[in-house]
Amino acid sequence: MLPRPAVAAAARALLLSLPLMLVGSGCATNPATGKPQLTFFGEEAELNMGKEADAEIVSTVGVYDDYDLGEYVADVGQRLAAGSERPYLPWSFKVLDDPTVNAFALPGGYVYVTRGILAELGSEAELAAVLGHEIGHVTAKHSLHRQSQQMLAAGAVITAAVILDPDYADEWADLGMLGVGVAFLKYSRDDERQADDLGLRYLMRAGYDPAEMPGVFEMLEQVGKAEGGGSLPAWLSTHPDPGKRRLRISEEVSGVQARGEAHGDMRVEREAYLQHLDGLAYGPDPRLGALRDGAALHPSLGFRLNAPLGWSLAGTPKGLTLRDPSGKGALVVEESAAGSTSEAESKFFADKGVTRGKEWEGEDGAMRWSAFTAKRKDGDVAGTVGFAQHEGQTFELLAVAPATSWESQRQQLEAALQSFAAITSPDDVDTDRLQVVPLQEPLPLVQFAQKWPSTVGLADLALLNRVPADGTLAANTLVKRVVAGEAARRRE
Repeated sequence: MLPRPAVAAAARALLLSLPLMLVGSGCATNPATGKPQLTFFGEEAELNMGKEADAEIVSTVGVYDDYDLGEYVADVGQRLAAGSERPYLPWSFKVLDDPTVNAFALPGGYVYVTRGILAELGSEAELAAVLGHEIGHVTAKHSLHRQSQQMLAAGAVITAAVILDPDYADEWADLGMLGVGVAFLKYSRDDERQADDLGLRYLMRAGYDPAEMPGVFEMLEQVGKAEGGGSLPAWLSTHPDPGKRRLRISEEVSGVQARGEAHGDMRVEREAYLQHLDGLAYGPDPRLGALRDGAALHPSLGFRLNAPLGWSLAGTPKGLTLRDPSGKGALVVEESAAGSTSEAESKFFADKGVTRGKEWEGEDGAMRWSAFTAKRKDGDVAGTVGFAQHEGQTFELLAVAPATSWESQRQQLEAALQSFAAITSPDDVDTDRLQVVPLQEPLPLVQFAQKWPSTVGLADLALLNRVPADGTLAANTLVKRVVAGEAARRRE
């Protein structure tokens, strides 16, 4: 987030530029619907916006390391995009190395699916339904429309601030930008319905069976229930009202079938899709973070540190975060963009509201530690920070807790930070993987789980294969199970 002066300066610049924007752009024709649509962004700006955001997503989340699977998903996406109203965009389709069930798109034709959602889908046609929906957001320029609305709203807030309260324009601008940012974080219901309709359109143009599309929404509902009594998976957290949308798309599909627009030879490609999933990483990737014998490991970055008992772990390609289950403390070890420890330290203490406390050197003299306090709107915090060089990269090591409880945790958290060290003998921490089993005869899922054991429970196995936990798997089908990484390698 920008410091307040920068936000205010940007807000004032926006206020001055709005009249020019309105003269130079404003309403344009939506290429997917043919209707007028508010937008302040030309195509070049859209492409630049998507390109910059794509670089950030790839560096932060990471692309899943499976060339063949990536090419397969991209081929399906390109086939759909070719039938859209904007086939000339530099369309990009990527599989992200993320276990959550998610898919999203950026302006300019950047579309992403996670390996988590791929694991739950059951056919190429379902994949096409997901990709088609996201392509619809791009062709209809939904993000650009929402951002243009945000700019108008920001301009109105800032104008009122300057006119009514010029002495405090900076503060009003800050609040105004923050408020409209929250207001336009999500697509509207109309955007979602339109993206669903466009997805169905592109699905059929590419020759896929539209009857597969409602199954995607049904799967997402079931995943949401499994994740916490009705909470929505990541994709649906920004795509509201899944139940009604499933029913509406089912009605649309019925209409398509009644009009004879769906042909009997339309593609489903269940087996081809499942074969591409064989060996897919399933669940969190332990190479990005694993707890072993009281230590938190990051095998990809090659470091370890002691982990407080009972704390949760989250890993990314850039580092680890350990959290107290009560929410009253955290440990963070993360790569820094700085080129040296001194530069990283300077940047840390240049942050507004951060105050340096006492400093000291570690026992081996290799690291210097600093106490700090920081002012935050939700309560002041205190902690310890240090900076280390590891395998040619600068790392920031941070322990933090509410200022009121820091002293009671300080000794334990500082000891954990000071245990930071290289991994000398990497453990076998390969992730679990999907394995596809050909089934010749009908078999109850319970018996399948006994004959071909999985590392996940019966409920997850049922969800992966779209059958009730007490249901029966059909004959002559491919069935998903989850095995340990070592078992998958032996099978290869």
